[in-house]
Order: sequence, then C-alpha cells, then structure tokens
Amino acid sequence: MLDWFNDLIKENKKIIFSKLKFAYQYDFKVSSNLIKPLSTEYQGQLKVFHEVMIDSISGGTMRILYKKIENKIYLLTAWLKKSDLEGYDKHMKIAAKRIIEIEKPN
Repeated sequence: MLDWFNDLIKENKKIIFSKLKFAYQYDFKVSSNLIKPLSTEYQGQLKVFHEVMIDSISGGTMRILYKKIENKIYLLTAWLKKSDLEGYDKHMKIAAKRIIEIEKPN
C-alpha cells in the first residue's frame, strides 16, 4: 500500500489525503459516491470490506480497499483502475488474505 502511494504523483497524493481525511472525520460513513461495500470468497470464507473510489488527475480512478476491524481502519490494498473491472480479481484476493492475517488470533 505504501509503495503504491509513494509512487503516485504529488497531485494524486493530495487528493487521496483529502478524501481519506474527509472519510475519517465521518468514521467512513459517507456517500456511496465515495465508498461502497464489496465482498469476495477466499479460502472458503466470505470476506466483506469497502472500496474508496477517487478520481485520478492522470486519468482513471484510484481504488483503495479497506476494512474496519475493532474500530481500526486497515487500508488493505490500492491500485489505479483505468478500465472496467481492471484489478478487482487481484486486489480483492489481496484484501481478503490481509483480512484473514489481521483477524488471526495471536
């Protein structure tokens, strides 16, 4: 996630920061124009998380998948989507895997 963010142009970083700050101020309970729920089955388990959709300066839409677990927001994965459904298979699997890792009992 951090590598992806660090590789973005300055303008896109500012947009992401602004949108995530806004969402955080409202406990991520904001318009479906910004955030929508997603789910996928991974290793026989249904995993539910949310997607933040942010327009990119360079074209396409930046997507960030996150999950709120025990009142903490976990940013799971992100990518720049330039065409319909691009990146969803890969990144939904990454998100599900990370959720399982986070939820593992110690």
